[in-house]
Order: sequence, then structure tokens, then C-alpha cells
Amino acid sequence: MQTNAFASLSLAHLSSPCRLLASACCPDKDLVLLVTQVGLSEGLNLYKNNGIKVWEVDPSDNIIDVAWSPDGRSIAVTHAHYLKIHSLQDGRVEGILSIRPSGGPMSISSVWWHSQEKPVRNSSIPDIFQRDDIVTGSARSLLQALPLLDNIQDDTPKASAIDLFAFQGSQTGVGSQTDIPKVIKAWPTLKLDLMSASMGSANPVLHADSAGGEVADDADDANVNSILVAVDGTGRMHCFLDGSYPLGAANVGGSLSISSLYKHPKRPTFYAYPCQTSPLLTSTALEAVTIDVPLLQQRQVRDMAKLSSIVRQLSWYIMRIVKEMYVSWFGSDTVQAARDMGPKWIQGLKARRQVFVVSDYDPILDITTLLLTGRASDQLADYLGSNGESMSERASCAAIGLHRWEGTVVESLMMLRDFSEKRLAPACQRIHLVLEEVQGWSKLPEYALFELQSDDLATCIEHCNRAIILAAWLAAAARREFTRFREFMSWLRFEILSANPNNDVLSPVIRHDILEVNKYFMSGLVVSPIDKWFMGPVPHFSPRDLGINNGSDSSLSDVLKRTQDLLDNTKQMAWRPNVKQRNLNHIDRNIVSLIQELVSQCQRVFLRAAGATGRSARITVGAKAFDERVVNTRANLKIRERTSIEDNNGNAHLLQYLVIPSLSAEGPTFLCLARVEYGSEKAPDGVVEVCLLECCIENEDGSKEELEVLEAEFFDDEYVVIVYRLRGEDGGTFIATVGYNDLGYQGLLCDGEYVRMHLRENLMDDVVSRWRTGQMESVRIPIKRCRRLAGCQAGEVALAVNGRKGRRVACVIGGNRMMMEVIDLEGEDAEGEENAEISMADE
Repeated sequence: MQTNAFASLSLAHLSSPCRLLASACCPDKDLVLLVTQVGLSEGLNLYKNNGIKVWEVDPSDNIIDVAWSPDGRSIAVTHAHYLKIHSLQDGRVEGILSIRPSGGPMSISSVWWHSQEKPVRNSSIPDIFQRDDIVTGSARSLLQALPLLDNIQDDTPKASAIDLFAFQGSQTGVGSQTDIPKVIKAWPTLKLDLMSASMGSANPVLHADSAGGEVADDADDANVNSILVAVDGTGRMHCFLDGSYPLGAANVGGSLSISSLYKHPKRPTFYAYPCQTSPLLTSTALEAVTIDVPLLQQRQVRDMAKLSSIVRQLSWYIMRIVKEMYVSWFGSDTVQAARDMGPKWIQGLKARRQVFVVSDYDPILDITTLLLTGRASDQLADYLGSNGESMSERASCAAIGLHRWEGTVVESLMMLRDFSEKRLAPACQRIHLVLEEVQGWSKLPEYALFELQSDDLATCIEHCNRAIILAAWLAAAARREFTRFREFMSWLRFEILSANPNNDVLSPVIRHDILEVNKYFMSGLVVSPIDKWFMGPVPHFSPRDLGINNGSDSSLSDVLKRTQDLLDNTKQMAWRPNVKQRNLNHIDRNIVSLIQELVSQCQRVFLRAAGATGRSARITVGAKAFDERVVNTRANLKIRERTSIEDNNGNAHLLQYLVIPSLSAEGPTFLCLARVEYGSEKAPDGVVEVCLLECCIENEDGSKEELEVLEAEFFDDEYVVIVYRLRGEDGGTFIATVGYNDLGYQGLLCDGEYVRMHLRENLMDDVVSRWRTGQMESVRIPIKRCRRLAGCQAGEVALAVNGRKGRRVACVIGGNRMMMEVIDLEGEDAEGEENAEISMADE
């Protein structure tokens, strides 16, 4: 038999022991993913098929399973209680999906990422109105017409010199260190889309091409409407739309797990194979459980996901805006507090009491006397004289540099004014617009499963209204404070120049407004009214508290009558100079706590709505999908499967192939291939057909040589790839392909009641027992082509394959998990050609 029928792409010596998962081969790229074990932790290593390492991720929690995104740009990696989405480009973490336990211990067991088959467009007329499935007049269409909000830069870590100039293959992918609040992390959201939220990018370079008139390439929409599914050990199926937006959980069975999961190519229907697991035993049903999710066929799910993503992005935006405003006013470890500059100046004036002993000294009274009379006390005159030195950007030990003081306060007040007017208020208005639409949806029966509570939405809208009012109020207060502060600084410079006469400088001219300066003395210099926007409880005022009649006690006819009266008598609209102003000092206006409450309320509303898809799931369990009375008496087997689903006029037809290795090394060894076919047009219990393959080959001299099948994986619709080792001394390890379509399958039609209660794990026992009694025939394993492996001569091996056209390769890990060999299952090795080994030990 020819032992070099395939070409070897690479033989790599790994630097540390690695695990190979069944889904390790990238479907559409020449890449393979390895799980590296470092102590008690595990990391990821991405290799090219030629053995060159692309990147590695630092070790963290144990890795259970991986799944590739439909667009081939991301990898979903499952850990015990969460999933990480890694970028295929450099391994960085793009997102973390948490799985909320339903009570009791829970651990994720498997993950799949199913793509959505795109409908074929038969019309020859092009779609010139590309609305991205946006309904005209909806909140999303209105947001598209609004000007983009100015974004702010995230606090993401900058690339270091090591990252920029690292050698190829030595890059280490790390997660983002941005301090994102828990309420934002737990928010159900789709992939980041700033344009949908009517926001511009923080990096203007990203829009340079579009600004220059160039048309961007069409985005890859393979991930759109895809479903990322993670199942845990308690039988719950957790779904994520587009691999990011949580859709809730569907419980297949309280005491059952899921061994494999398939999705109908055209309908939101899943087929799960339940199993019972224990440390030593596994019992898997032959018949699948059907999970139908009808809500996924409707557009309400994606519409809700879009609005949730928009509100999430705007909420994170206003939280960062408010934080910037707070830091600008109250300061931080690296930013000077603007509100502390005035009190520090007053404290410096009070410190003069140590030189000029004055009892009951009031600095505000002292400077007010100077403002009105022009005569300063001894300590104030000395203090102003010392402040003369600060005019050159340098402050004395007791005084603050005037230039720095003015620059800090002016910059902070301008930020408060601009951020409130141009960012905070417009962002809250956009949230208000979205919440109003969601509130309208809560009245419709189509959204009953989303459990949208009108009271909760009304509370969110009220908080949003108060945030808009407080933002406009803060902008007005910042303007007023800015005017008074400039007048105060003009007065202070005048007094300093007066206290420090200079023959070379003309006498100062009075340019300040005495009334405005005095108002700043009383409200602004020591305690500013702006402090109330960042201190105190959550505001709960109503428009009536502000003197605004919201019209709740007036009918439309009354409002129209008053309007007509004003139009008939225009004198009522004349300016009234003596209008008594309402005292609003008692009203709470802490915009920081209000924004936090608004964001928390909105997050709870959208998080509850996100679980509607899971609540709509309809689970159908067949009569014999799983019989708990049947107990498997064999240890766990490496059973591989391949299932195809066809849609026959609305009826699903499932055809599943199973490959079951031999149970024992004693006596003759077999490989059992089973074919299970069932659907609505078949019998309720389906049809089970099997073929028993003897694990032996015939040599050229006619003798038989037994072999041991180490691994087996379905390659495509025709072949199974196996890794086997010849029994005997130095028998060698081989990789081969075995055709499974043209085998003589025999149906298990006798003892019908017993067949219906079959488990996968019991098929081999039953088939072998039938073979021993002459009821079942066996054939020698029909190996088509094979190749001798160079690096897996002893010990266990692991196998991963990719049977997609143009990517038909197999990856084998062996040699105590320190050797990786990649085989091209299409190309033939030239006679006498030797493969070069690539050593990875130095990486």
C-alpha cells in the first residue's frame, strides 16, 4: 500500500504541550488553533498550516471549546462561565459574553456558531434605496437624519513599542483594559455601530476616506443574523444574535446535557441530541430534540436589538461625558480642580492672620469692603501685594498664579457649557426618542414576549426629561458663572496693580462691573452653585416645581382659547420688568446620580426584553428521544457524527452518520459506521442502519495485519479521516481516508422495541453481538489513501480536519502533545521528497 499518498505541509516541534480541539481548523483560511497548557492555565496559539505561529494569547482560565465566526474574522472561545470573542487578526479580546447561572453549579460544555442562509434576490431591478431595513419615520430613521454627535476618546491603552516592533509570530494578544462599568458590560448589544447611534468616531482618520468622496468597500455581512449558541451542563441553550446580542436561554432538559446541535439552514429551528453525562459514563440519544424559535423569524428581535445597542452606546457616551465634566470641575489625581482655586485663594488670605492678628476675621467682608470703598485692610493689602508676583505665571507660597487660576476655571466652565449644550442634552434627546418608540411597542401585542413594562419605560423617560432640563440649566449656570468670574478676575487685577504701583505702567482703569463682582463674592468664589449638579441625591423634580405648566390640568380647548386671547391682545405679551423669580435652591440637581439611575433603568428594561427569544422557544421531545431507564454500561467513547438537514416542502429531513471506534483492545477490533435517517415523512422512530468494519488491512502477500484506530473525524460528504497505528513492534502511525457513502449498510429492523431504545454508546455492543451470532456481516476497512506520519509514533494523538473545498487539510497532534503535523489531503507527495521540519522551541 502506498504510504505517501498525501503531501505534508509542515512538521512543527511545539514549545509547550498543546491540545487540539475538533474545531481547531479555520474553515476558510489556512490556519489552525491550538490550546497551550501552562501550569493550571491555558492559552491560545494560532498557527499557519506551514507551521509558523501567527499570535498567542496569554494563559487564563481553562478553555473548553472554540467556534469560528461565519465571516472568518473572529473566534468564540468558551471558558467555564463565559465566552470570549477574539479577533483573528491579532488575538485581542473583542468582547466577553457572560452566562448567567439559573441556580446551582453551571459550566459551559460546547459552542457552535451557525450562519444564516441569505435569501436569493431574483429581481433584476437593483435596490437603489438601501435603507438597511429601517422603517421610514421610526426612531432609527430620525436618528440618521440628525447631525452626528462629537465623540470622545476612550481610555484604551496605547500600543507599546513592543507591540509595534515585535517580530512576526511573537505578538501576544491581550484584552482591552478600558474601565467599563458593569451596567454597560451587562447591556445586551450588537456590534458597535456609531453611525446608527448618530455619533461620530473619536478618531477622525476613520472617516477620512468617506470625507474625501471615496466609496468604502461593501462590508462582510456573513455574521448578520448568525446565531452563536453555547450550551451548559444543565441542558440550557444560550443564544447570541450576531455573536454578541443575548437572546435568552432555552432549557432542553433539567437533567440532560447536549452533545451536538444543528440548525435548519432556512428556518430558526435547532436539533439537539441530549445526553446524560457522568465522570465515567455517557448516554446519548439517537433521536434529536427539536427546538423551534419562531420569534427569530420576525423582525421584532433585530429591531429591539438595534434600539438596545443604540441606547447602550448613547448611555455609555453620556456617562463618559458626565465623568469628564465632573473631573474638570472637581479634579482628579492628574487634573487640577477648578472649584478649589477660589477657596485656596481665600484660605491664603485667612493665613495672613498669623502676621496681622485679627479676631473674627471674615475674608469675604474684607474684599467686599475693598470693592465698595477702595480701601483695603492691612492683611488684604499685603496679600494683594504678594499676588503681584503671580502676574508672571509664578505663584507665591500663599497665593495662586492668576494666569493659571483664570485658565483652569475658564477652561472648566467652557467645557461644562459646551458639553452640556452640544453633547449631553442632544444625547439624552436621542435616548428619549428611542424610549418613546419602545414605549409605543409596549402597547402592541406583537411585543408581549418582550415584557416591556410601561411604568418602567415611563420612569426612564421622566429621568431623560430631567437630564435634558438639567443639562440646559447647567449650561446657563456655567455662562452666568463664567461672566461673573471674568468680572472678578478683572477686578482682582485692578486691585493688584493698584496695590503694586509702577511708574512705568499707567494707572489701571476700572473695567469691571461691581455688581457682578459682588455676586461672585457671595456665590461662586467659595461655594459655587455649579456644585449642586455633582452633589446630592437623585433629582425627582417635576416641571411644575420649576414653574412650568405641563398642561396636565388643561384641555386642548382651554389651551387654544388662551392662545387666541394672547393673539387678540398683544399687550399681554409685552415685557414685564418686575417679574418675581422663583426660588429653586431647594431642588436637587445632581446630574451624575440622575444619569446613573437613567442608565440602570434602561439597562434593566432592555435586558429583560433581550430574553424574549429564549422564552418563545418551543421544545419538542420525541417519544423515544431519551429513555432514562436505559443505563449505559460502557466507558465514554469518542463518537464522531455528521448530520445533514434538508428541507422537503417545509418538512425537515435529517440524515446523520456516526463513527464509533472499538470498545476493547481484546480480540478483533471494529469500527462501526451508523446511519440514522428520520423526518416527518419517515417512521416516528426513524431508520437505523449500520456497517461493521474490521480494523485490519491486507498486505501485498495476502496476509492480514491488524490496526488500532486512534482517532476518526468526518471529512466531507464522502470520506472519514482516521489515524491508525499498526499493531506490533514499530508498526508506525498513519493517516488515511475511508469512504462511508458506498458501504453496505444493514438496517436494524428486528426487535423493534429494543432498537427504539438504543443509545449511541450501545450500538457497537449490539452490532458486535449480532455479528457473533451471524445476524450481521462485516467488511474490511476500505482505506482509500494513506500516509505515514512522522511525529506521532507513540502515545495518544488528536485530530482536526477541514473538508471545505480548497482547504482540505488535516492536523494531527502527537508526541506527548509536542508535535504538530499538517497534511494536505488533496495534494500528493512527490516520490522521494522529504518534508522540512520547523522548530518552534525557540519561539
